[in-house]
Amino acid sequence: MKKSILFLLCCFLFSCSKNAFKAYEKGELGDAYSILYKKAKKKDIKRKEMTLFRKVLKEMIHEDSLNYYKNAYRSTLDGDMIAYNILSNISKKDEEISGLRYRLPQYTFYSHKTYDSLSYAVSDKLFDRAQYALIEAETTGSKEPARDAYADLDKISDFHLVNPNQIKRTKAFAKKLGTEYTLVSAENKDFFNNKYIDRYLDVADINVPEDTWRKTHYRIKLDYDYSRIIELILEDSDFDNDEKNSSKKYTQKVITGTTQDSLQNPIYTEVNATLSKRSLNRELRIDGYLRIQEADSRTRKENIRVRYDQDIEQYSFSGDERALPDNEKNKLNNQEQFASDENFFREAIQQFIAEANDEIRKYMR
Repeated sequence: MKKSILFLLCCFLFSCSKNAFKAYEKGELGDAYSILYKKAKKKDIKRKEMTLFRKVLKEMIHEDSLNYYKNAYRSTLDGDMIAYNILSNISKKDEEISGLRYRLPQYTFYSHKTYDSLSYAVSDKLFDRAQYALIEAETTGSKEPARDAYADLDKISDFHLVNPNQIKRTKAFAKKLGTEYTLVSAENKDFFNNKYIDRYLDVADINVPEDTWRKTHYRIKLDYDYSRIIELILEDSDFDNDEKNSSKKYTQKVITGTTQDSLQNPIYTEVNATLSKRSLNRELRIDGYLRIQEADSRTRKENIRVRYDQDIEQYSFSGDERALPDNEKNKLNNQEQFASDENFFREAIQQFIAEANDEIRKYMR
């Protein structure tokens, strides 16, 4: 058993070593470095592997230095950011190599001073580019430059922060300048001014799609520029009650006793009943419109019409219930009830607002 474990372990170590050589042959320096570094850290690296490790390091240092100088000397923000990322990776590898007790090639061109200096330079350039973008946004009224400025200011957190409070304030300004704000209102202009309509025509139920750069206000704020104004207007409502009455007579023979003779035949008696039906219908019609006005004066108007109704049938009877068929008795036992006036109006208004929300969703998708 012990021999089997030892054999498997040897195979595993050989496999790891073989993988490092294979990775190097494929030009995958990063993978080769990772395998050999782990072995060197465990002090379990063989002579051939150490030779390969030094070779891999030399090639990585050469490759990294070429990439660093190629980008650093571009003197552009994008070049500086790429150069910084190269130095960031070098910093990690430099720390790893220094921690190993072997004489290994070093990143001689790397220093913390160079690293910090480049970090400050990137921060300054990002901040300057953001400032120019904000000036463009204020001058043209376009949202995109402000959003670009916000993205640049957000990237600064990956580098050295010279003035964190100033960056925080500028980010907040860029966020506000780059956001589309929508002002929403709802108004009841119905002549009869029903109290339930006033109660349930709630502007907070109007749903405007929101995301990172789209926000909604339900009351005006003086220090904001609105990209659009959405108004839901209820112009007219008409409430109708309709009632119809009908009745139907039923006759049925029922056993009321038996004869007194030896045969005891059933005695039938005719009973009568009248079933009265009260058909009730109430309907609320609501007319209004949705108006969407953009900052550039483009306006869209959609009529919103809702017909909300409820039909129920209520039953009562007179006479002898035994005359009624079973299906008619079931109607007596399962009476429908009207919703209260308040609930009826509430549900109708909710449908009115829901149709407005559908139009808003279509418009803003």
